[in-house]
Amino acid sequence: MSLISTTTVLLVALAAGSLPAADNETGMVDNAPEAETSIGVQDFFRAGELSNPVISPDGQIIAYLARARIFVGNPQAGHSPLTRELWRHELLDLDWISNHELLLHRRARDSGALSFVAFELARDGDGYRIERENELAIHGYLFDAMPQSPGRVLIAAYVQEDGRTSADLFYIDVYGSAYQQTKSRRRLNDRTRHLLHYVRGQDLSLHFGVTYNERRPEIWQRDGDRRAWELTWAGPRPSTFLPISVSADGGVVWALSDAVTDKVAAVAFDVADASISQVLYEHDRADLNGIIMSPDGTTPIGVTFMDRGLVRFEALTPEAERLYDFARGEFPGSDVAIIDMSADQATQLVAVSGSENPGTVYRCDRLAGECNLVSPLYPWLEDIGLAPVRAETLTTDDGFELDFFLTLPNKVAGPGSVPLIVMPHGGPIGVSDNRYFSGDVQWLAWNGYGVLQVNYRGSGGYGREFRSAGLREWGRGIEDDIETALEYVLNNEDVLDAGRVCTFGASYGGYSALMSVIDRPERYRCAASFAGVTDLTLLFNGSRFRHNAKLRDRLIEMIGDPDVDMPELMEYSPVYQYQDVSRPVYLAHGSKDQVVDVEHSWRLRKMLTLADGAVELHVLDDVGHGFALTSQVEAFYDPLMDFFARHLQGVGAKQDAAAETGSAATGAGRAPSN
Repeated sequence: MSLISTTTVLLVALAAGSLPAADNETGMVDNAPEAETSIGVQDFFRAGELSNPVISPDGQIIAYLARARIFVGNPQAGHSPLTRELWRHELLDLDWISNHELLLHRRARDSGALSFVAFELARDGDGYRIERENELAIHGYLFDAMPQSPGRVLIAAYVQEDGRTSADLFYIDVYGSAYQQTKSRRRLNDRTRHLLHYVRGQDLSLHFGVTYNERRPEIWQRDGDRRAWELTWAGPRPSTFLPISVSADGGVVWALSDAVTDKVAAVAFDVADASISQVLYEHDRADLNGIIMSPDGTTPIGVTFMDRGLVRFEALTPEAERLYDFARGEFPGSDVAIIDMSADQATQLVAVSGSENPGTVYRCDRLAGECNLVSPLYPWLEDIGLAPVRAETLTTDDGFELDFFLTLPNKVAGPGSVPLIVMPHGGPIGVSDNRYFSGDVQWLAWNGYGVLQVNYRGSGGYGREFRSAGLREWGRGIEDDIETALEYVLNNEDVLDAGRVCTFGASYGGYSALMSVIDRPERYRCAASFAGVTDLTLLFNGSRFRHNAKLRDRLIEMIGDPDVDMPELMEYSPVYQYQDVSRPVYLAHGSKDQVVDVEHSWRLRKMLTLADGAVELHVLDDVGHGFALTSQVEAFYDPLMDFFARHLQGVGAKQDAAAETGSAATGAGRAPSN
């Protein structure tokens, strides 16, 4: 029984670095030499030993994805590959659909087409083999694994119509023909073709569905299988409504929603009254990302959320509190999160992490009173002494609480000995940093740098008001938040050298780094940008925005309208403020970036060169908006580390920086916005 949303949130957090990885991947392909004699940059970005671990409904078998294969087994007998390497597909998810059947969700790397593969397992000595398998070419998602009905699942097939995405629902024999089983006459959602999410009763009947209209959720219901669907409720504003389960009597739908709250909360939707009748749980500062249901799936017993960079659990019943007691007791002093459970919730898959542990998965049996190792995520990093990540919170002058994370290297010579790299995250809206293992952060700390990450206004996971506060604040309020956190740590951490600070980020983070040295040259010695935006107006020329009105409207909401706000967009574009760049700049960009075109970096390099600015540009061949291979990461980081060494290392750097600051700050930059 997977915990709703928690597995994805936690393992992506544990396995992903700060720089953008290849689309929808949590780790990079390891193309480093097999025999490593020392720790290098590639070791910090190699894909983890496993992803998507799931436990069978009876708690006996564990399956996970690793090295483009499915592995199955248990801690006693070990885990062995069930399949050959599946490099032609991106492996998205893995689910148990019975005690001996798995369903793999995958995407073709060439075409992007989604499909499923079902596997029936049979015992083979101490291990398992494939008894039979079948591919289902269905572009959709698994709606319900139905583990009590072996060989049968509910799959939602995506439908694109009039620019809107909906889903048709089918009852599928996983060993049958996908084509025959997905004909229109077999749709369970008869009399409607525009809903995206459904809720089913204890049988296969569908009486409740959700769609979105102008980003506002709409609830559609019907009284019986033959009745027409009717719109019964519409969200009062753009918001989320994600149905999770239904009560035993069918009268209440449990959902995650922020339609009537600032934070995404656990709510009860009364089916008869067509209204949100109760807010079960709303955290005071964090959006919920999961609801844990009772074994029969009819009652919420707990919720999960990200708090100060770590996944947390809040019990709604005494029984739920006991679910976590055993695992927490087994790993005192570590961060412990349950990522999957057997149907009776007695056997659990637990992720354990901490400042010295980049992540380890265990199988815990509450009845037997023992936890057994499944696998470490990064065994090659376990003994090198990773740098601890500390979380703190401060309040801005206009009343927003900011979480920020400070990572200091393990070896500190004394006061003023540590240079600092400020690392803003990408996005910027709806994205956030966390305290789990990050290849970028740990590689920089391994090389002696402190790293500051700030969940500035607009970051995700902190509610609607906080997220909305970041709109149209590119180069303004967002950078003010970063500066507020930076000033705090420099005033309170005596090991940091305030004269040796650089800023570095990817995508929006690259834009932020460039704007920071424009606005505050006295603070920074240098700036580095990967795939950074340099021209806000140029974003609207991208094909994805030119040909998609909804995406264009969303971009206007985030940064402004070029038809109305052109002077403002130019004022907050680094390429038009090149004359104020008085610090050395490092630019890197992928030649195949389809999100932020490489033209952004070409333009800024050209303008800075004309102005005799200190700039270097590295165009990375065959790289998109992120990295797919560890060799690409190495090609990016090798010159970047040289760049940081030139500007942040060396005897007397603090004094040299003060002298440079005095001359460079004269007449440069703009006053921070209020």
